Amino acid sequence: MPTSLRARAAIGAVVVVGAALLVGSVAMVLLTRSSLTGNVREAAELRAEDVATALEAGAAEPADLAVEDEEDAFIQVVDADGAVVASSTNVDGLPAVTDLGAEASTVVDDAPVGEDRFVVVGIATADGEATVLVGRALDGADEATRALLQSL
Repeated sequence: MPTSLRARAAIGAVVVVGAALLVGSVAMVLLTRSSLTGNVREAAELRAEDVATALEAGAAEPADLAVEDEEDAFIQVVDADGAVVASSTNVDGLPAVTDLGAEASTVVDDAPVGEDRFVVVGIATADGEATVLVGRALDGADEATRALLQSL
């Protein structure tokens, strides 16, 4: 243990700066992850609103339920009883991914497509007879978070 005042002050400063850097790093990782997950959730909400609008107009076609990448997204339309009445081709014939109410969202680890975590958003149609579930993969958010952690 150093006995000089200068050595003890230096050690104290290193500890304080180290603790501040640790707290700042943890906060940065959590805020980044939250922001990226929020962006994915927002994109899923917009897609769910588009599908709900098409259903309300009565003009929903298979193209309205199509997804760009079958490993990174899915769409299900669930009736009031929880039965899937329409879906994108990659989840056709499967039960509802989650029992999610309207205007809600969740993160699922075991989605029926891909191997990534998914954020799933539920949006109800205006008549309340159906809920549109849209799932989007969080692989980009997870990879960015891992890269940030590695760089820190």
